[in-house]
Amino acid sequence: MFTRTRSRSSGLRALISSLSLGTTLAVAAFAIPAFAQSQTPAAVEGCPGSTSLVATFNQSGGSWTSGAPNGVVVAGDGMTAQWWSSSKIIGLVITSGSITQNYTLDAPETAGTVKASDVKGSTGELSKIGFCAGGGAVPNPSSGSKISVGVSKTASCATTNTDGTVTVTGAITIVRHTPAGNPNSVAIRVRVARDTVYSGATILSQTSVAGLVGAVMNPGTTAIQEPYSVTFAPGSSTSFSNQIQVMVEEANSGLDRHKYYNARADFGLCAVSTPTPKPTPTQSVSGSTSTPSPSPKGSTAPQQSVQGATGTPGGVPNTALSSTSNGPWLPLFAALFLGSLLGLFTLNLRGRRA
Repeated sequence: MFTRTRSRSSGLRALISSLSLGTTLAVAAFAIPAFAQSQTPAAVEGCPGSTSLVATFNQSGGSWTSGAPNGVVVAGDGMTAQWWSSSKIIGLVITSGSITQNYTLDAPETAGTVKASDVKGSTGELSKIGFCAGGGAVPNPSSGSKISVGVSKTASCATTNTDGTVTVTGAITIVRHTPAGNPNSVAIRVRVARDTVYSGATILSQTSVAGLVGAVMNPGTTAIQEPYSVTFAPGSSTSFSNQIQVMVEEANSGLDRHKYYNARADFGLCAVSTPTPKPTPTQSVSGSTSTPSPSPKGSTAPQQSVQGATGTPGGVPNTALSSTSNGPWLPLFAALFLGSLLGLFTLNLRGRRA
């Protein structure tokens, strides 16, 4: 009896041990792959489509450098990078923090801006940007993604303000793309709406369009439009280009569309209207040799003129002895002269008689 009980107890302990070992192995089987997966870095994306890498820039200490720029220039720091290219760029490979993703440009560009926050989920700085070019890179907007839009913008001529700055106004329109064969739409939210004013390769202004950032295009909505107004200092420039960069995501899930939707609008300074000057009436000032204009025929108004200092005021007698004026003094002097002659003749006659 004792022997049988002991044998049964030994078998029970062996069964419990086996179950415990099986449980441990099962837990380990699930835990190890999960741990291994969490330690595996995400795959680093390359250039999109059939494009190829033409230049790579690395950021360190707030400066961007490249061993082979191939006509590309990058300036800025770890939070914001502005780039220019002598040829059109179709895609970017951006590393921000620990995330590296590629982004297609909806319209090939020769200039643009990248911010660290453009890479969704990144909490670090920009450290690397690759520039992609080549043929057949841009996916068709109706290729199947429901998170797809088109962007356009307008720009009026810039009006000049009293402080020397200028203001340009216009509108930005975002239109939903409907994938072929997949008409059901989703809510799309605008993540980025960046407005940049260029004069040649010089950035004169860069702002975020507040009315677009966070705007949601609900299902069934085909387009949203937002007016904008940007004031900037033009310097000596008279012609400009206004660029808009838009990034979107699915509003409900937060799924990011890795694409820059961009458009441009060129504009110049508004023409400044010059008022036509009105003629100012002039008053004639006559010198001593000028002849006064006669009064109009039939007019009884006295003539008015301003005479020079050497002129003879009208109506004032000339008392000069040599004057040939036909004034009242000539007859008087003649009478006195004749009287004197008569007196002398009388005196002479009396002297002879005596």
